[in-house]
Amino acid sequence: MAFLANLPELLWQNHFMILYVVVFATSLWRYPAYFQTPLRWLPVLLMYTLLTETLGLIIRLNPDFSIVFREVYYNNNWLIFNVYSLLFFLYFYFVYSRYLKGKGAQALLRYGGLAYGVAALLNGILDDFQTQSQVYAYGVGGLVLMGSALAYLRQELEAGGPIPVGRNLLVWISAGIFLFYLGYTPIKYLKYLVVNGHSSFYPTWMGPVHFGLIYTLYGCFLLGFLRMQPMKPPHNSPEKP
Repeated sequence: MAFLANLPELLWQNHFMILYVVVFATSLWRYPAYFQTPLRWLPVLLMYTLLTETLGLIIRLNPDFSIVFREVYYNNNWLIFNVYSLLFFLYFYFVYSRYLKGKGAQALLRYGGLAYGVAALLNGILDDFQTQSQVYAYGVGGLVLMGSALAYLRQELEAGGPIPVGRNLLVWISAGIFLFYLGYTPIKYLKYLVVNGHSSFYPTWMGPVHFGLIYTLYGCFLLGFLRMQPMKPPHNSPEKP
């Protein structure tokens, strides 16, 4: 197959996938330090990220492979990325619901979760979930996760705890999530406008910025795993004995 013959070149062009592998391997190495917390499912999400990107690449570049059984949409990989975005949001929504303590933060999660559910439902009605980017649900989910990440960072900086801020895995994860969504959400919306013919403006620097945001997100994950101290279950977690 031509796809397999060009695999080394494809990996070079999609070099961020090497970072995915490194972060996943590091998450397994440090797993004993956080396996009793809600973050214990993070290696599964990281592996799913790598599989999603790999499958998306295969679908985009291989005309003989498709998961959408409508000929006009062959090589369309939005389905797997829409599912991934949904699972990514739900997992970190779950994590923050266990760690955030204040009434304001809990209200953010409660109403933000409701807003995301409504946005996801309406987006699925307006745009085909299988073949189009769910950009409105993504935007609302990004705002909720950015707000949750900021709330957690503020909580840890103000209150402190048994683990220094720089040694707290979730602090690094939160920093990465905030920076990634802050930069990528407008890029995703602009791409949606271009793909759907509502705009022709897509500057060439968008691609490098996107790659930079990916490296920022997973670089924060990697630094968190490397610098972290062992974590204990949060105060309201069922994992806590």
